[in-house]
Amino acid sequence: MAFSSVLSAEDSSARRSENPQLIGDSATEAEKILVVACISSSTFLFAIDNTIVADIQTAIVEEFDEVGKLTWVSVAFMLGAAGTNLMWQGKGIWYIRREVCLYSFTTLIFEVGSAICGGAPNMNALIVGRDICGLGGIVMYIGVMTVMSENTSKTERPVYLGLIGVNTLGVGPFIGGAFADSSATWRRGFYINLCIGGIFAPVYVLLIPNSKPRSNLGLLGRWRQIDWLGALLLLGAIACLLMAIAFGGLLFPWNSGSIIGLFVTGGILFIALAIQQSYALGTTEEHRLIPIEYLHSKEIVILFIETACAGAAVFLPIYFIPIFFEIIHGESALGSGLKLLPFILVMVTMTFVNGFTLSKWSYYVPWYFVCSALQVIGSALLFTIGRDTSVSAIYGYAVLMAFVGGWSQASFTVAQFLVAPKDIPIVTGFLTCAQSGGAALSLAIGDTVFLNTAQSGIMTLLPNRSSSEIQGLISGLGNSFSETLDDDIQNAILDVIMSSFKKLFVLPIAAGAVALAFSVFLKRQKIDVS
Repeated sequence: MAFSSVLSAEDSSARRSENPQLIGDSATEAEKILVVACISSSTFLFAIDNTIVADIQTAIVEEFDEVGKLTWVSVAFMLGAAGTNLMWQGKGIWYIRREVCLYSFTTLIFEVGSAICGGAPNMNALIVGRDICGLGGIVMYIGVMTVMSENTSKTERPVYLGLIGVNTLGVGPFIGGAFADSSATWRRGFYINLCIGGIFAPVYVLLIPNSKPRSNLGLLGRWRQIDWLGALLLLGAIACLLMAIAFGGLLFPWNSGSIIGLFVTGGILFIALAIQQSYALGTTEEHRLIPIEYLHSKEIVILFIETACAGAAVFLPIYFIPIFFEIIHGESALGSGLKLLPFILVMVTMTFVNGFTLSKWSYYVPWYFVCSALQVIGSALLFTIGRDTSVSAIYGYAVLMAFVGGWSQASFTVAQFLVAPKDIPIVTGFLTCAQSGGAALSLAIGDTVFLNTAQSGIMTLLPNRSSSEIQGLISGLGNSFSETLDDDIQNAILDVIMSSFKKLFVLPIAAGAVALAFSVFLKRQKIDVS
């Protein structure tokens, strides 16, 4: 697999002749808008389910009364995404009847997961549904990125990939909060995905042409090429690691055999994966799960790290800023979601501006350096807030942190100009693994740090209360319980929760600092969008 700083003109012309346009030249403007809207709807569905639990956690725990598993509600989605996305990066997976592979099949999986979440009778069923949603959603996301990249010109591609990034950012808290505060209940937040998918599916099937297969292999042949052993090892390793982090201190003590066993098993599986990939056991070098050849490209490795850092920095504030306003300021689910609006608007704007300017200006290094620096500053300022910090100040700090949008999607555009056209699905899946993996790890660590430190602090204030009562208090369920306490104890409890909340921002500070440090080593070059 050859690397080059820019794609040649021959590559560009080959792509135009080999691949169909997003829609035929004879299509009307309305049809083109419908097609783009339809394709974007897949990432919109992904975004809703990705972040919808950010401010409906109180409602979920209130119904199921299992606070100890609350962390897993958010992490399960990321597990399904991070643990399986490399399976779908293979050459040719996206070139056999696109509507079947990309939309019908993966959307069906995603919609089944949404239906399970909406109708979940208990917390375990909800967690399973979230995991299925992550599995189906990540395939839609990779597929949309691939289809957009394969069927747009060099000049158009940064803008379209930026548009995909806009669709994936932070709409879940608003929708989830609105349903949680209404008589419709939080379950409708998952059912809405079924409606959106049903509306856009006919448009997709009727208006987008089939892709031309690049080999004579059928769908079953392509499936046989997937590195199933590597995929199983990766999924098991990530699952063990995330379960150990998410359950530690809440369901099981950190020094318990269960948690230690999960960490040890995860480590063994990661080692087994490294051996299996190195020697291509059970697969071929061409089709192994991890594209080892990318590890020999400094630029691709740095872009992988930058994308992982962006994933870690984006999702943590989306999940925890609404929780802060709900617990500390007593906001409703919808009100706390709306408090996230400045962060979301700036992040969305920066993502779109990044895509637009890359298509015009072509220099990408300044985006990584400047935006990661501003994101670190914003995260550090949020680390200093207290209960009496004004809402306007929090808005300002969050806006600085939202500059993460300036590089969160940029790596996909840049990397696609560093590889041959036929390898776009592979590099897209590789970077998506970084994005979802960074998000999964940060959410698991963030949830665990917040719940464990808050629980430990409150137990010293209320030594005679059970851990379940204290966990309910932290999650926002204990309002009636807290009202029976005197004012001094209530204030002390809020101080403990505030202190635990501030500790969360060590993660985005670290992620931004790593991104800033590695941005210095990126090549000072332009991408060729001519």
